[in-house]
Amino acid sequence: MSVAPFPRLVKPASQPLGLYFRAGQNDHAPLSQLLAQGQRSYYGVVVEAKRAERHRELLKEAERGRLECILDPCTQASATIGGFSEKLGALPWGVGRPHAVDDFQGASRIELMSRLADFAVEHGFSQVLAPTHYVRGVEDPWFSADISALSDLRGALDRAGGRTIEINYSLCLPYATFRDEALRAQLVHELEGAPVQSLWLRVDGCGADSTPTAVKNYVAACGDFNELGLPIVADQVGGLPGLSLLAFSAVGGLSTGLAAGERFNASHWHRPRLGKAYMKHAGVYIPALDLLLDRKDAEALFERNPRIKGLFGCRDHDCCLRGITDMLQTPARHFAIQRIKQVAELSQYVESLRPQVFLDRFVRPTTDYALQMSKATGLNESLQKRLAAHRQRLDALRITLGKIIESGDLAVHAQIPKTRMMREATYSNHRTR
Repeated sequence: MSVAPFPRLVKPASQPLGLYFRAGQNDHAPLSQLLAQGQRSYYGVVVEAKRAERHRELLKEAERGRLECILDPCTQASATIGGFSEKLGALPWGVGRPHAVDDFQGASRIELMSRLADFAVEHGFSQVLAPTHYVRGVEDPWFSADISALSDLRGALDRAGGRTIEINYSLCLPYATFRDEALRAQLVHELEGAPVQSLWLRVDGCGADSTPTAVKNYVAACGDFNELGLPIVADQVGGLPGLSLLAFSAVGGLSTGLAAGERFNASHWHRPRLGKAYMKHAGVYIPALDLLLDRKDAEALFERNPRIKGLFGCRDHDCCLRGITDMLQTPARHFAIQRIKQVAELSQYVESLRPQVFLDRFVRPTTDYALQMSKATGLNESLQKRLAAHRQRLDALRITLGKIIESGDLAVHAQIPKTRMMREATYSNHRTR
């Protein structure tokens, strides 16, 4: 995938597309470094409540940079047998065990929302992901509880001094529900008028490795959700599938981890936890291939084949001054800079031109590079199989997106979220009137 300078055919868009980074266990280091170096070309950071203390300095840097500091209360995981942990149970709104629907009813719900609001204000968050849960439709008991909690949270934030803290509704659901047109219509109907500022879609099984069919279904589904008139963010959808959603105006923003967490998978939530949770380390991102590799695989790949090293090693001095050395040693930083540049490239084009530009500038070159890579020598059998499957998926994505463009079925027009500075300027103007 190329992000090199390219003659602009149009006037740059007035507002950049949204990009948020979910800060993993050790991501405070690369993100804080980027902020200290003046890299603020993204919307903000999402911090899980259980990591708020660990990421306190990152939150301060983001605050100074006027980026969104978004609290994830982790209620989706904490209500499941496999997602719950002692750390989640010890949060102010935790109850020492997996949450039950009754915990989000009546006086108990009011108390939990008050504790959540106090936490958000105390830690300086500018936005909160609503304390929602994994739902399979409007009949799910959790869904009605989540909707009812919104007004209580809004009131609690206002009373705690967080009147300017916005609430983003996190709709967490299985892919089967998401692609069901009738179930979507019910969800949209129930969400109308909710006291939230944006909708974050967290779809189980969707992400950087989504099939072309899944991408097409995601675009179609967003056509329904955009009827709410809210900015939509695709949460934990990375790679070309995520960028496709931006390019085709299905969503106005993306949220992703740093070279990890580019796909939302809740399968482990639904089975008992065995031992400690495994912390996935950042992979090495190869932008030209839209591929994440384990560091050992990436090192072996570059060492065995000088041609591959020349083709796919990072030569962006804004990113990796020492080339492949920095690419391998600071993979999270490398990933963040490349994703920022990819979204910035898309943002340069008006909505009507983005789909074709994306196909020509992002997808086609990536498929060409994947073809070259498939012919490389010195690859182990496991990597050869993975690259073959990756190439097939890329080819199919190119064909699928091309057919969508040819059909003219591009009626989705997602709103782009406001940046924090835009929000605060609007709020300030309202106060002075």
